[in-house]
Amino acid sequence: MSLAPSDCFLLHGSSDGPAERRLLRAGSLSMSFDAGDLRYIKRGEREVIRRIYAAVRDRNWGTVPAEISDLKTQIAEDHFRITYTSTHRQERIHFEWQAEIVGEADGSIRFTFAGEAKTTFLSNRIGFCVLHPIRECAGAKCRARYTNGTEAEFAFPVTIAAEQPVSGLAELAGLAHEIEPGIWVEMEFEGDVFEMEDQRNWIDAS
Repeated sequence: MSLAPSDCFLLHGSSDGPAERRLLRAGSLSMSFDAGDLRYIKRGEREVIRRIYAAVRDRNWGTVPAEISDLKTQIAEDHFRITYTSTHRQERIHFEWQAEIVGEADGSIRFTFAGEAKTTFLSNRIGFCVLHPIRECAGAKCRARYTNGTEAEFAFPVTIAAEQPVSGLAELAGLAHEIEPGIWVEMEFEGDVFEMEDQRNWIDAS
Protein backbone atom coordinates (compact mmCIF):
# COMPACT_ATOMS: atom_id res chain seq x y z
CA MET A 1 0.00 0.00 0.00
CA SER A 2 1.40 3.39 -0.99
CA LEU A 3 0.96 6.55 1.04
CA ALA A 4 -0.71 9.68 -0.27
CA PRO A 5 1.73 12.61 -0.79
CA SER A 6 0.24 14.45 2.22
CA ASP A 7 0.78 11.41 4.46
CA CYS A 8 4.36 11.02 3.17
CA PHE A 9 5.06 14.65 4.05
CA LEU A 10 3.69 14.24 7.58
CA LEU A 11 5.73 11.09 8.20
CA HIS A 12 8.97 11.91 6.36
CA GLY A 13 9.04 15.67 5.70
CA SER A 14 8.84 15.10 1.96
CA SER A 15 6.01 14.21 -0.42
CA ASP A 16 8.41 11.74 -2.09
CA GLY A 17 8.61 9.53 0.99
CA PRO A 18 11.78 8.07 2.54
CA ALA A 19 14.86 7.34 0.46
CA GLU A 20 16.13 3.78 0.19
CA ARG A 21 18.46 2.94 3.06
CA ARG A 22 21.56 0.85 2.49
CA LEU A 23 23.07 -1.10 5.35
CA LEU A 24 26.83 -0.69 5.76
CA ARG A 25 29.59 -2.03 8.00
CA ALA A 26 32.98 -0.64 8.93
CA GLY A 27 34.60 -3.35 11.01
CA SER A 28 32.56 -3.70 14.23
CA LEU A 29 30.38 -0.69 13.38
CA SER A 30 27.06 -0.95 11.55
CA MET A 31 25.08 1.95 10.06
CA SER A 32 22.76 2.94 7.25
CA PHE A 33 23.26 5.26 4.30
CA ASP A 34 20.17 7.38 3.67
CA ALA A 35 19.94 10.18 1.08
CA GLY A 36 23.58 11.22 1.54
CA ASP A 37 23.66 10.82 5.32
CA LEU A 38 25.12 8.23 7.67
CA ARG A 39 22.55 7.24 10.31
CA TYR A 40 22.33 5.06 13.41
CA ILE A 41 25.99 4.15 13.72
CA LYS A 42 26.14 1.28 16.21
CA ARG A 43 28.63 -1.00 17.91
CA GLY A 44 26.61 -4.12 18.50
CA GLU A 45 23.27 -2.89 19.88
CA ARG A 46 24.77 0.29 21.31
CA GLU A 47 24.11 3.39 19.20
CA VAL A 48 27.20 5.63 19.20
CA ILE A 49 26.33 8.35 16.66
CA ARG A 50 22.80 9.21 15.51
CA ARG A 51 23.61 10.98 12.25
CA ILE A 52 26.44 12.55 10.22
CA TYR A 53 25.43 14.85 7.39
CA ALA A 54 26.28 18.08 5.62
CA ALA A 55 23.77 20.93 5.48
CA VAL A 56 23.41 24.17 3.58
CA ARG A 57 21.54 26.79 5.65
CA ASP A 58 20.19 30.08 4.38
CA ARG A 59 20.50 33.42 6.18
CA ASN A 60 17.52 32.51 8.42
CA TRP A 61 18.78 29.00 9.34
CA GLY A 62 16.44 27.39 6.82
CA THR A 63 17.79 24.15 5.36
CA VAL A 64 18.16 24.22 1.57
CA PRO A 65 17.02 20.83 0.16
CA ALA A 66 19.59 18.59 -1.49
CA GLU A 67 19.44 16.72 -4.77
CA ILE A 68 21.80 13.73 -4.85
CA SER A 69 23.36 12.69 -8.17
CA ASP A 70 26.32 10.68 -9.50
CA LEU A 71 25.95 8.22 -6.63
CA LYS A 72 28.58 5.46 -6.72
CA THR A 73 28.90 2.72 -4.10
CA GLN A 74 31.44 0.01 -3.37
CA ILE A 75 30.05 -2.05 -0.50
CA ALA A 76 31.78 -5.10 1.01
CA GLU A 77 31.11 -7.15 4.14
CA ASP A 78 33.20 -5.00 6.49
CA HIS A 79 34.12 -1.88 4.51
CA PHE A 80 32.69 0.51 1.91
CA ARG A 81 33.28 3.58 -0.25
CA ILE A 82 30.53 5.95 -1.40
CA THR A 83 30.79 9.08 -3.56
CA TYR A 84 28.10 11.46 -4.78
CA THR A 85 27.30 15.04 -5.74
CA SER A 86 24.88 17.10 -3.62
CA THR A 87 23.25 20.11 -5.28
CA HIS A 88 21.33 22.75 -3.29
CA ARG A 89 19.15 25.28 -5.16
CA GLN A 90 16.62 27.64 -3.65
CA GLU A 91 15.82 31.17 -4.84
CA ARG A 92 19.25 32.85 -5.19
CA ILE A 93 21.12 29.99 -3.53
CA HIS A 94 23.07 27.53 -5.67
CA PHE A 95 25.68 25.44 -3.85
CA GLU A 96 27.21 22.14 -4.95
CA TRP A 97 29.52 19.77 -3.11
CA GLN A 98 31.27 16.47 -3.71
CA ALA A 99 31.17 13.79 -1.03
CA GLU A 100 33.34 10.80 -0.27
CA ILE A 101 32.51 8.43 2.59
CA VAL A 102 34.93 5.63 3.37
CA GLY A 103 34.43 2.99 6.04
CA GLU A 104 37.36 0.72 6.83
CA ALA A 105 37.57 -2.77 8.35
CA ASP A 106 39.37 -1.30 11.38
CA GLY A 107 36.20 0.59 12.39
CA SER A 108 37.26 4.00 11.09
CA ILE A 109 34.97 6.21 8.97
CA ARG A 110 36.04 9.26 6.93
CA PHE A 111 33.47 11.68 5.48
CA THR A 112 34.87 14.46 3.27
CA PHE A 113 33.15 17.47 1.70
CA ALA A 114 34.45 19.74 -1.09
CA GLY A 115 31.98 22.41 -2.13
CA GLU A 116 31.60 25.41 -4.43
CA ALA A 117 29.16 28.32 -4.32
CA LYS A 118 27.77 28.80 -7.85
CA THR A 119 26.06 32.07 -6.81
CA THR A 120 26.64 34.73 -4.18
CA PHE A 121 24.33 34.35 -1.17
CA LEU A 122 24.14 34.78 2.61
CA SER A 123 24.37 31.67 4.79
CA ASN A 124 24.45 30.91 8.50
CA ARG A 125 26.11 27.53 8.04
CA ILE A 126 27.48 25.28 5.35
CA GLY A 127 29.15 22.11 6.53
CA PHE A 128 28.95 19.00 8.68
CA CYS A 129 26.64 18.27 11.58
CA VAL A 130 27.21 15.29 13.89
CA LEU A 131 24.26 14.24 16.06
CA HIS A 132 24.66 12.19 19.24
CA PRO A 133 21.92 9.90 20.60
CA ILE A 134 20.31 11.35 23.74
CA ARG A 135 19.71 8.19 25.78
CA GLU A 136 23.21 6.76 25.32
CA CYS A 137 25.15 10.02 25.61
CA ALA A 138 23.44 11.95 28.44
CA GLY A 139 25.98 11.91 31.28
CA ALA A 140 28.61 9.97 29.32
CA LYS A 141 32.28 10.83 29.75
CA CYS A 142 33.61 12.96 26.91
CA ARG A 143 37.00 14.33 25.93
CA ALA A 144 37.46 17.57 23.99
CA ARG A 145 40.47 18.41 21.85
CA TYR A 146 40.73 22.11 21.08
CA THR A 147 42.14 23.94 18.10
CA ASN A 148 45.06 25.16 20.24
CA GLY A 149 46.15 21.56 20.84
CA THR A 150 45.01 21.23 24.46
CA GLU A 151 42.56 18.61 25.76
CA ALA A 152 40.04 18.44 28.61
CA GLU A 153 37.71 15.76 29.95
CA PHE A 154 34.07 16.42 30.84
CA ALA A 155 30.75 14.62 30.91
CA PHE A 156 27.91 15.35 28.52
CA PRO A 157 25.10 17.12 30.39
CA VAL A 158 22.36 14.94 31.87
CA THR A 159 19.84 17.76 32.14
CA ILE A 160 19.30 20.28 29.35
CA ALA A 161 22.22 22.71 29.05
CA ALA A 162 20.89 26.24 28.58
CA GLU A 163 24.32 27.63 27.68
CA GLN A 164 25.00 27.43 23.95
CA PRO A 165 27.44 26.13 22.90
CA VAL A 166 27.70 23.68 25.79
CA SER A 167 30.26 24.90 28.32
CA GLY A 168 33.74 23.60 27.46
CA LEU A 169 32.65 22.19 24.12
CA ALA A 170 33.55 24.95 21.68
CA GLU A 171 36.61 25.66 19.50
CA LEU A 172 36.81 21.91 18.87
CA ALA A 173 39.22 20.05 16.64
CA GLY A 174 38.11 16.69 18.05
CA LEU A 175 35.57 15.14 20.39
CA ALA A 176 35.38 11.67 21.94
CA HIS A 177 32.93 9.94 24.27
CA GLU A 178 33.06 6.70 26.22
CA ILE A 179 30.61 4.00 25.11
CA GLU A 180 31.86 1.23 27.43
CA PRO A 181 34.46 1.30 30.21
CA GLY A 182 37.73 2.00 28.38
CA ILE A 183 36.14 2.07 24.90
CA TRP A 184 35.77 5.48 23.25
CA VAL A 185 34.34 6.75 19.98
CA GLU A 186 36.67 9.44 18.66
CA MET A 187 35.96 12.14 16.08
CA GLU A 188 38.46 14.44 14.41
CA PHE A 189 37.45 17.58 12.51
CA GLU A 190 39.38 19.29 9.74
CA GLY A 191 38.71 22.41 7.70
CA ASP A 192 36.50 24.21 10.23
CA VAL A 193 36.07 24.80 13.95
CA PHE A 194 33.30 22.84 15.64
CA GLU A 195 31.15 23.38 18.73
CA MET A 196 28.43 21.38 20.49
CA GLU A 197 24.86 22.51 21.13
CA ASP A 198 22.28 20.78 23.30
CA GLN A 199 19.45 20.35 20.79
CA ARG A 200 17.04 19.43 23.60
CA ASN A 201 16.59 23.19 24.03
CA TRP A 202 14.52 23.09 20.84
CA ILE A 203 12.61 19.91 21.72
CA ASP A 204 13.90 17.88 18.80
CA ALA A 205 15.39 14.43 18.69
CA SER A 206 19.01 15.33 17.89
